[in-house]
Amino acid sequence: MFDQYATVPQIARAIGRSKQTVYKLIKDGEFPSVRKAASNGFRGESGYEVTLYDIEAYLRRRAEA
Repeated sequence: MFDQYATVPQIARAIGRSKQTVYKLIKDGEFPSVRKAASNGFRGESGYEVTLYDIEAYLRRRAEA
């Protein structure tokens, strides 16, 4: 599970936010395990990925707030 990654669009769907919000969360350090992914060939996608563990941890923090 710790080595499974999700792309920005997948993260946006999982947390119920826009892709722009996900990029801001990445920039703000909400997802410590972010990595730059290989180009996926789609214009406008920067290719960031985050572990599923970090996404779940973010959702837990948000639920507790």
